[in-house]
Amino acid sequence: MRKHSNISSSSNTNGSLQLTQQTISNDAFLVGGSDVAFRKMIYDLGHMKTLLEESRTRIAASLGLTSPQYNILMSLSEKQGDKGATVKEIAEYLHVSGPFITSQVQRLENKGLVVRQKNPDDGRSVLLKLSPEGVKLRAQLLPRLREFNNLLFGKIPREDFEGLCRSIIKVIDNWEEAETYLSRTGW
Repeated sequence: MRKHSNISSSSNTNGSLQLTQQTISNDAFLVGGSDVAFRKMIYDLGHMKTLLEESRTRIAASLGLTSPQYNILMSLSEKQGDKGATVKEIAEYLHVSGPFITSQVQRLENKGLVVRQKNPDDGRSVLLKLSPEGVKLRAQLLPRLREFNNLLFGKIPREDFEGLCRSIIKVIDNWEEAETYLSRTGW
């Protein structure tokens, strides 16, 4: 079989020959000329996304929040520092739009978990911070969240974690070009 062939063959569990067209041509993702492992990775990533979303939704609901509100609360606790974080900083960190963050922050403000203040460095923007109640809620959450994350990710060695982080960032960075292709081809 040619190294870069679009067609590979494999045997299924009953031993019959199965022809498949490859969905990727990068040799790094082909095993024995087949993209089956790549496809399985895609399916597993989709399943992992579902599991993470389900767990995040459950955790958020236990706090009286939606999943996006929970993400904003946790992101603010990571990004606010002493002065606060801008809507733009949180939006970029979470890969969502600024108007979406603004609408969700308003709900978090109504719950008493986030405060907005004028940005002394830029009169056009505001700084977001967890309120004392938001800090308290996060502190109450941390022991259970830590235990959950330890159970979910605890068996992943550091080098695998670092490689996974690098790979995820590369896929995100490649998205713009891939999305342009989708649009150009009418998908």
